[in-house]
Amino acid sequence: MSLDEQQLLQNIFKNKINISFDFIPRSVAFTPNGNRFAVSIKNSIRIYNTSTGDISKVINNNQENGPIDFNNFGTKIAVGTANGILEIWNITSGPEPTLEKSINENIRDIVSLKYSPDGNNIIISSTNGNVLLVYKQNQRWLTRNLNEGNNSGVYSTAFGPDNDKIAYGDLLSNIRLKSLTDPAYNKIAVITDDTNENENVLSLNFSPDGTKIVCGTQSGKIILYEINQELNLRQLYMRQESQPISSVIFSPNGNEILSGSNRIILWNLILRPITVIGRPGGKILSLDFSPDGNQILSSSNDNTVHLWKYENSSSISLEGLSRQVVKKNIDFSNLPEDDFYRQVIEQQEGGTKKCKKQKGQKSKRSRKSKRSRKSKRSRRNKRSRRNKK
Repeated sequence: MSLDEQQLLQNIFKNKINISFDFIPRSVAFTPNGNRFAVSIKNSIRIYNTSTGDISKVINNNQENGPIDFNNFGTKIAVGTANGILEIWNITSGPEPTLEKSINENIRDIVSLKYSPDGNNIIISSTNGNVLLVYKQNQRWLTRNLNEGNNSGVYSTAFGPDNDKIAYGDLLSNIRLKSLTDPAYNKIAVITDDTNENENVLSLNFSPDGTKIVCGTQSGKIILYEINQELNLRQLYMRQESQPISSVIFSPNGNEILSGSNRIILWNLILRPITVIGRPGGKILSLDFSPDGNQILSSSNDNTVHLWKYENSSSISLEGLSRQVVKKNIDFSNLPEDDFYRQVIEQQEGGTKKCKKQKGQKSKRSRKSKRSRKSKRSRRNKRSRRNKK
């Protein structure tokens, strides 16, 4: 491994806060200013101070809570529950959070939930294929089903930055791109491979500029799509991991991709790994970047939440590290997963376990090469003397 590779494999995110729970933390989310974060567990939503890890507020709703998301001002948090109820809580109206609205559309387990960037709409999806747009009109909360006629579970939804485009992936290998204002706009990308088996799309997200979509699948694929000029989805890159990709997101600047399976990996935009951030001990369920891109939240099914903070002694920015991977053409794709992770861990623990040569010590290969060169010179000298005679 070259020195450049070793430098890039250093642990640039340090684990700053660990929180353990009695129940599985299904979802995590930063507030828009990054000062607080929320964790969704059974019976409650807990809101923490990012710098200290102390609890600032608790929503006791006695629900089997699932996905959560803050609105654009960080004043409200939406919660999806296992019995299909959407709750919207105001967390700044007083000393205690207040329930602003509870919406029950008689759908199954809500498994995905996102606020639109402007905070005016919410999109939710369920295990029975419902994709509902929830919006407020004339002081009334209304819903619209965007996936009528399809009953395949939809485990991930996303809003584009324009507040109009939405994307979602189902369990039949389909990624759908739609417009809220143009009913005729309906693009579909079908994930295919040599097995011809359905790909369960577990997670997807838009890039901050809305030109790309990344998705993660049950079979371990990470796929990056481009939304081209014709507004079609075109596959750019694909990476195969050995575990299901349960969460995949872009960094706030759009130059990196974060994936979660049984480990958390930071990739550049051609899906080459920048670093393994960690392996908390269970399957990753949810990931989120802080707005400045310097902190990462993760939740996993070992009942823990981790807060990771970017720290790099070389003073190279995260974006700078991403560019180095491209510039140096470093590619670890030929390494088995365990070897790749092992080498990263060795770097994080103070360097690889390869024995370094002591000063003045020569390797076997070096000694053999030297003997070979001497032998060749000797034969040439003998031939030269014979020719002179």
